[in-house]
Amino acid sequence: MNVIQGFPNDIPLKNAFITIGVYDGVHVGHQKVLNTLIADARAVGGCTAVITFHPHPMRVLNPDYAPPQITCTGHKMRLMEQMGIDNCYVIHFDAQFATLTHEQFFNDLILPNFCVREICVGYDASFGRNKEGTLAFLCDISAKHGFIVKQVDAVTVDDLVVSSTCIRKLVIAGEFELVEEMLGRPYSLLGTVVTGQTLGRQIGYPTANLDPHHEAIPPSGVYIVKIHIAGETFFGMLNIGYRPTFEPADGLRESIEVHILDFSRDIYNQDMEIVLLKKLRDERRFPNADALIQQIQHDEFVTREYIKNMLR
Repeated sequence: MNVIQGFPNDIPLKNAFITIGVYDGVHVGHQKVLNTLIADARAVGGCTAVITFHPHPMRVLNPDYAPPQITCTGHKMRLMEQMGIDNCYVIHFDAQFATLTHEQFFNDLILPNFCVREICVGYDASFGRNKEGTLAFLCDISAKHGFIVKQVDAVTVDDLVVSSTCIRKLVIAGEFELVEEMLGRPYSLLGTVVTGQTLGRQIGYPTANLDPHHEAIPPSGVYIVKIHIAGETFFGMLNIGYRPTFEPADGLRESIEVHILDFSRDIYNQDMEIVLLKKLRDERRFPNADALIQQIQHDEFVTREYIKNMLR
């Protein structure tokens, strides 16, 4: 997949099948739009293009109410590439860009850069200042400019309309079975391995500390996880929380750290994706390090049994 920062204003993309949106999470509703776009483009030898935005528009328009991201921009790109999208245009969203009307957005940015064959959007799609660029606007101008407009209906799971907003709430609430249904994949954390306090190493369970690239973080607790790093897959135990056994009560700081089973490499500054498979338990304070070690040993036994059964 070609990732283009902004619009090149060079040679327009011919026979373009495009969609426009933030696409945070690339959930099953988004996938329905993208799969429709891909199928339509392939049927006639067209080229697909996603136009998305970074940062999230709410960070500019109303930063105090900006939602936590489900997927960072890089993670979105990876998921779209896996689906088969040909091109992704990442538009820098700032205060100046936010002033563009829907007519300016379409006439000044879309028409010069794309020979549009089809625009496919979700049921609630909008663009331009005050979200005035609606499906009705696209339908009104489609005949004049010779393109097709397709709208994809909402997708529901357990009578809930799948949306990024709904998924964020479910992640934070720890409802991972429902999250997995809405994402079409298990929920994962993507981030960079950073230096920690080496507390895990001191008790025989070294951990990789993750600086996440997104912000929809699951509740505190211990999880069985699958780890993807440098093209390889491993398993381990993830702890999200405040390490209350070691940290003073008035200085608790949340950490995300994973013990990778049967692993001893230096992976500082590398990116890692952690896929949550099952929650083992809540985080709690232990009376001393020995009690914590005993619990971690039990967690490891349960984790290994779970993985053994899963791989059968």
